Amino acid sequence: MSLSSNTQAIVVATYPVAGPTAGPTAGQVSGRGSLQPLANVRVGGISLLKRALLTLAKEGISSFSVVYADDAVKEQASKDAKLSALDIRWVLNASRASEDGFSVLEALPDVQDPYLVVPCDRVFDGQIVRTLLQQSSGSMTLAVSGEARKTLADAGHSRSGEYGGQLVRTDASSGFTGLFVANRELAQVLRAAQVDGRPLHIDRMLAEVPAHRMREVDVGEAFFESATHPAGRERADQHLIGADRKSVV
Repeated sequence: MSLSSNTQAIVVATYPVAGPTAGPTAGQVSGRGSLQPLANVRVGGISLLKRALLTLAKEGISSFSVVYADDAVKEQASKDAKLSALDIRWVLNASRASEDGFSVLEALPDVQDPYLVVPCDRVFDGQIVRTLLQQSSGSMTLAVSGEARKTLADAGHSRSGEYGGQLVRTDASSGFTGLFVANRELAQVLRAAQVDGRPLHIDRMLAEVPAHRMREVDVGEAFFESATHPAGRERADQHLIGADRKSVV
């Protein structure tokens, strides 16, 4: 059984920029004198947030909860005609922006199970979303790249993501793309951690979901790349240029 296009997506857009931005926005700062939020950084010609939302929309997702920490994220998106046409609920998380798990928790009141969790700190191919929708039955499902894990293993640097008591790496080096389908299992873990006063980070929260409640789907060679650092953004740019996909529309 596959998920329908009525599945909602929580897009976490609270990440700060790391290092100078690439392209025409390099060196720009916000009106408050700080580097622009990562969601507004352009990769392949458009912002990371716009790329994520349009990629999701192209795969049939029609309802979005975007969690942001900087008003500049919402302001920039609101001026974009294509994004203004989407059904977006804006959720502010300014108090604990570094905790992506808290961002998800803040968005949950208006989201129905199951739902997609999408970090806006990476570039990802629509095939990842398509595979999750087609192969998840609504259970906790991680989108992983078997190809990436094989490459790492062949090089002797395997750092596969684990769960069920082990830390889940959410960077590209683990093979875990960072995108996953979640449900009440994640909500229970997040709320328990909040009651205990623990930081809510997705990698640690996924590690607390029982292994038998979690499954993986292999997205094969589908592209994904962290955009947290300049080197990752440059690799993503080169991929998008080489694939002649500077725009997802």
